[in-house]
Amino acid sequence: MADERALSFPSSALADTVAAVDLLALALDRRQRPLALSLALGIPASLWQKGCVMLYGFVGPSRAGKTTLARKVSEELAMEFHPTSTSKVAKDHGYDLMAPLSLADRVAVQNILLDNHIKELETLPRPLLIDRTPVDYLGYLLAEFNMTSGQAASPATLDAAHDCAERCMSAASRYYDFLYYLAPLPFYKEEEGKHSANRAFQKHSALLMRGALSELQRSVNVAYINETDLNNRIDFVTGHLIGRIDEIDKQRYSAHYH
Repeated sequence: MADERALSFPSSALADTVAAVDLLALALDRRQRPLALSLALGIPASLWQKGCVMLYGFVGPSRAGKTTLARKVSEELAMEFHPTSTSKVAKDHGYDLMAPLSLADRVAVQNILLDNHIKELETLPRPLLIDRTPVDYLGYLLAEFNMTSGQAASPATLDAAHDCAERCMSAASRYYDFLYYLAPLPFYKEEEGKHSANRAFQKHSALLMRGALSELQRSVNVAYINETDLNNRIDFVTGHLIGRIDEIDKQRYSAHYH
């Protein structure tokens, strides 16, 4: 845990402070620049955790266009984008996401994916765009369960699924500044290595994700994007992100002088 005390630099000018932090980051690790800057400007740890992490995630059911949109926004804003590879992570642990899995195995693999996701978030640079979030893992997992799942799974498995969902909510609240929910596209584009069209599962997982987001709105910023045209989506998110980062800069400036 980083020391929360503000660093001391010769000049109180904002530009000089930023320059000093950049020199420090070069000597240590540039991924720590945002945190070092927040400390140098005297930003409280709570603001760093929620307002200055600059982690932006795209949420939505399968084939909603999360990766495409994240990549396009990354290109527009020259912002770091981290594409996720759940199939590879699962395969590395002996699971095939395309194969039929027991409910116990579904819980196990979603916990693995969540653990890997958190590990990555703690090492990746900021600001960052990412195309899969803990809310997605929650939605995909719980969509596998129904009122008769107790007949196919043990009480321990049902409890484990509940606990995994709680972990997903906690991780989303802890790490993300903003979550963008994408409504399902009007068509279901099938691709090699992806599940075949299953509109019922897509709808089910989408509703679960929206329900989770409604609870998270008390601790995480959320935007719902019902627009399905890609260009309109890009315009909305890029404009919104520019405004959000400007807001964070103002918070930093205000914290520095107050």
